[in-house]
Amino acid sequence: MKGLIIKDFMVLRKNLIEFVMILSLSSVVAIMFILSAQYGNLASAKESLLADPQVGEFGLISMTSLALTCYLFVPMAAVADMSYIFREDGKAGFSSVAAVLPVTVRQRVSARYITILCTLVAGVIFDIFAALIISRMTELIVFGEMINMIFAVASFLMIYSSLCIFECILWGQGKEEVAMIVSTVIIMVVMVVCGYQKFKNAIFNNDDQIMKDIMELLKHKAYILVIIALVTLILSYTCSVAVANRKRGVI
Repeated sequence: MKGLIIKDFMVLRKNLIEFVMILSLSSVVAIMFILSAQYGNLASAKESLLADPQVGEFGLISMTSLALTCYLFVPMAAVADMSYIFREDGKAGFSSVAAVLPVTVRQRVSARYITILCTLVAGVIFDIFAALIISRMTELIVFGEMINMIFAVASFLMIYSSLCIFECILWGQGKEEVAMIVSTVIIMVVMVVCGYQKFKNAIFNNDDQIMKDIMELLKHKAYILVIIALVTLILSYTCSVAVANRKRGVI
């Protein structure tokens, strides 16, 4: 199984190169954003934003937190695309080779999940280190809140990846793009359904309660997303193994 994991990382080499490039760019943009917030145009606009009743202190902090979260989200998202591995394996005809390897179907499926977990752990470690530096550079960001937001982002990616892996195994080769789209749509639909009334108020009544709830979830209740991600991971893995066995290991 170690060989399968190494093979997956070798397939992801292109993504890893992009990861390093995006990582460097995101770091530079994040530092520029912080410097601007401390000494540049954003700092000049800070007082007017605080005085604006539609923005205020909560809105300013929320916008800053969301902006920095996006910077931290990008590096992890760059390597969390497992559909790329399925796509490249299909081009290389790996499924026919894998059938004669001395590994079980469960081990082959497990290798895919271990690969994505390793990439996410690497992303989380980097983001924690980056959050520590960023929190030292600005008072707008609290390190503890950033940690919660990092785990929230990682949980979303874990949910997406779990759905994507299962769908790729279920539908087979050539359906990777469809799996990506369907996984994204499922997550968006669940979010809208769960907060339908608040989304409706935000759109038609200009109510900012949904934003406050989102920030509360990201900053202080990330454990809810972590639990959901773990449940999704377990269900996805169990179903993927069952489907792979029924397909006699053709994944």
